[in-house]
Order: sequence, then structure tokens, then C-alpha cells
Amino acid sequence: MPFSGIIFAMKKHHRSIRSTYYTSFTLLIICPVLTIFIVVFPIIHFIIKRQTFDNIKLIQKSIADTLSSEVAESSMRLSHLVYANNNEILNIAAGTGSADVRERYSYESQLMNASQLALEPVADIISIDFYLRNGMRSYFKTDISLPAQQVESIITDSNPVIRNNEVYSGVCSTNDFTVYSGQRTKELILISGFFPDVKTDRSEQLSLVSLFELSDCSRIISYYNRSYVNDKNPVGLTSIILKNKNTVRVVYSDRPDEKIITNAAAGILPRNYTCVTTPVDSLIPGLSVMTVIRTSQLTKNFTVIAVCIIAVILLVFFLFILYSRIFLKNIINPVTNMMDGLQQIENGTLSVHLEPQGSSEIRTMIHTFNAMSRRISSLIADYEARVRNVENRPAAVLKNMLNKKITPGA
Repeated sequence: MPFSGIIFAMKKHHRSIRSTYYTSFTLLIICPVLTIFIVVFPIIHFIIKRQTFDNIKLIQKSIADTLSSEVAESSMRLSHLVYANNNEILNIAAGTGSADVRERYSYESQLMNASQLALEPVADIISIDFYLRNGMRSYFKTDISLPAQQVESIITDSNPVIRNNEVYSGVCSTNDFTVYSGQRTKELILISGFFPDVKTDRSEQLSLVSLFELSDCSRIISYYNRSYVNDKNPVGLTSIILKNKNTVRVVYSDRPDEKIITNAAAGILPRNYTCVTTPVDSLIPGLSVMTVIRTSQLTKNFTVIAVCIIAVILLVFFLFILYSRIFLKNIINPVTNMMDGLQQIENGTLSVHLEPQGSSEIRTMIHTFNAMSRRISSLIADYEARVRNVENRPAAVLKNMLNKKITPGA
């Protein structure tokens, strides 16, 4: 509010200039700032919570897309392997079940060479296993510890209906199974299985062909979970779950001992937790990425932003208060003092002297006020002196007035 407006408001409402200033300061500055603060805070809280939720969904989608791509590539590799060159690999693998040692060794060598030619060199491929109906097994790259029944169980857990001569996929964790010797914990294994019949395995010696691969999703999940546990990023604990008709279970988690993950998969979730899931669009039905996070962590960044906003508001208020002190010292206080001086003159106290203070214009006005006060005091003193002279010499004055030597006002 301009200074003239303050004076007008003071006169209109019979308030002091200081009271008018404080009222204007409160209504025009403090109240609007606090109103904006109160309105904006819930909006920022909602935006931060939504942004954290969206970040979790983006991470889940990245994991789901990676897993879906890996499953598709693994299935394609196995399909190419078994159907290449008119099922050549299957015919060679069937020969490895021969009772003749030399013949079996010959077929195993052929199987090694054929597998190297048929498969592109991929570091994540652990092994290709050929399970024979007589209980024997041949493999390429790494010796797998899982028997045929267990591999079939993992695959059928995701695919209840299995048809021959088609590729099906499943997943397992090295936390739950000893897949191969020298494995590391917290690894996600992709298993693609092919169940041949006489159309593809004319010898009818093979019961199952399996391709085992490491999934890169375990590395991604471990990275984000470690970031969450170390309180660096509010993205929750992520795992992979498998839903079928009867149960929901965790098929991979880099933190298998976390009960909150297994409870969330079972639908038992405390009130202070939030569960977010994203389905994996892959050849494995019922596969989903699940994230469990404390609800308070969804707005973790809001606390930092809120502290910054409060700090800025306090700084603004401090600057306003500093400005008010300067304004009061240089303008309001000198004007108030001068008004008090005018009141004293009105009451008859003419010996008023104000100390110059404030801005240059206010100081000039105070000097003028002091000069005016001295001038009025001098005029009144002179007038009183003349009156006393008249009282002391009335006859002489009257004579001079009659002779028109002096006038009545002289």
C-alpha cells in the first residue's frame, strides 16, 4: 500500500499510522503467503506421491519387458535348435543313450559340434540338456543338477496344459533350487522346455530337451532393491511372482527372507504398506512383477521439498520483517514523532524539538518542523512582551494612538 494510502486509511478509520501499517502488512503479505502455502502443500504432496508411484510402474515395466524379451528369445533359440536341419540335434542326442561306449562317445562329440553350430554364442546360456527316457542325460556347456521330473514340474507350474512338439517356458531361482554346480545365489533362471514325440524324435528316445539361461532381471531387481534398502531411492522391494488358479507364490526375490514380500504375494499386507504389480506379457502365463513399499516412502521426497519451501517462506518473512523495521525506522517512526510534536504544540507546549531521523526527505521535514516551532515560539514571546509594555504604559500609548503615531496593531 502506498504511503498516501496508509495516511488516508489512518484518517478514515481513526487508526494510528503504525496500526494501519501492521494491518496492511498482515492482510496483503502474510495472509496471502500463508494461504498459498496451505493450498499448494497438498497439491505438491499428491504430485510427489503420484510421481513415485509412476516411477515404480516404469521400473516394473522395464523389468517385465526385459523378462518378456528374454523368454521369447530363449524359446526361439530352443525352437531353432530342435527344428534345424530336420531335427538333426534330436537324432544325435537320441544316439547318446546307446549302451555302446564308443558309439555314445561319438554321438556326444557330434552333439557338441552340432550345438555349437546351431546356437549363437550367448554368455547367459547355462546349458542345453537332453533327457532320455531310459534315465540317461546329455548336455552341452554345463552339467545341470535338476532331474527331468523337476524341470518338467517347473515348466508345467506355469503351463498347466503341455502339448508335444511345442516350446514352453518357466522360471526358477537359485535361492530355491540347485540348478548347476558353482551357481551364485539370487539368480533368476529361465528354463525353456521341448517335449518331443515321434514326429520330431523318430527314435522316441528323448523325453525332454531343456535350455537354461540366466536372466538379466535378477541384476536389475537387485540394483533397485539395494537402492531402496540403502535409502537412496524410494522404489520399494521388487520381486517376481507367479499366479495360477490356486496359488500365488514368489518365484524370484533377491531377499527371500523378507516376510513382507511373501505376505504381499499371499494378499496379506499391513496398512502402512502399498503393493504395486505389473503383469509380464510373455509366454509364461500368470507371471507378474510385484513391488512392496512403505506408504510413507511414496512421499519421501515431499519431506525434502516441504523443508525447502518452509525455509524459503521463513526467509521471505525474515526479509519482510527486516524491510518493516527499516520502513518503521526511516518513515513511520519519524512521522509518528512529528505528529506527537504537533499534538504538543496544539496543547500549548511550544518548546518542542524533534531529533532529525529517517530518510533525507523526512529529516528535512523535521528540520522545517523545528524551525516552525521556534518561529511560533518567538512570535508568541514577542507578542507577550508587547502586551506587557502596553500594560505598563497605558497613558503614553493612548496618547500616541490619538496622535496617530502608532496603530492599534503595532
